This record gives sequence, C-alpha cells and structure tokens, in this order.
Amino acid sequence: MREHLDTDPVECIKELLKTMSETQTPVSRFGLTEMLAERTGLPSDEAREQVDLYCDIAARHVPDYLHSEFHLFWPKVLAFVFAAAGIAVFWYGMSLYRAKHPAWIWFCVGTVVFGIGVFQWVRSLERYQVRQAEKAREARIRLRSKYAKHR
Repeated sequence: MREHLDTDPVECIKELLKTMSETQTPVSRFGLTEMLAERTGLPSDEAREQVDLYCDIAARHVPDYLHSEFHLFWPKVLAFVFAAAGIAVFWYGMSLYRAKHPAWIWFCVGTVVFGIGVFQWVRSLERYQVRQAEKAREARIRLRSKYAKHR
C-alpha cells in the first residue's frame, strides 16, 4: 500500500539522496530501491527501474551495492575457514602425537586458530543483531512519523 499516493518517485529519489547527503550516510541503488518501494508503495521491480533510470542520468556516483549491505556473510565464511584450519592443525598434531613426536606446539596453534574462527562467528552474530536492532529502530521511527498527530 502506498504511503503517499501523490508522491512522485523521481522527487522521492531526489529527496532521499538529499537526505543521505546531508546526513553523510552512504547509500546505494539497492538501498534507494528499498527505501523508494517502502515510501511510495511501488513494487520492487518498478522501484528498481525508477532508481536505475534516475541514477544513470542524474546521479552516476551512486553505486549498485555498498559493502555494508552484503558484508555479513563473509565473517561467517572466514569463521568456517579458521575453524576448519584449526581442526586440520589438531589432526596433524594428533598424527605427530601418535608417532611419539612432540606435538604440543601444534595443539597450541590449533587452539588459537580454532579460537579465531569461533571469535569471528560470534562477532558476525553480534553484527547481525546490531543491524536488526537498527532496522527495527528505523521502522519504529517511520511508523511514529507516519501516524503522528499533526498540530
């Protein structure tokens, strides 16, 4: 459902870009598409077409995506890689231990590497929670402004 039926998508995009510029908040075409669709009620594909058309003509500096829009996945991959490397180092240490060679250094290295993987995983979960809280806060602010009684 459209919030403002008489809202021109181009004017809305201009206003969003102006707001982002004033607050010095980075924005991408993907982010603009989401905001435009939410603000005007346009379907996502129409909003994307409007944003792409406007940005191709008047705002070529706006990127397609920002790092902050997809960076949540990479810490999880990094965590998995470190955990797998830690297990591999443990495995190597166990093979040395079975062969009656000193393996304590490999166990220490494996513990540190595996610990880094666990730490990265926990940090990725914390970032996800912070991002979700920020989205919820923004949604509450939008709802308050939408249903605020004007005097």
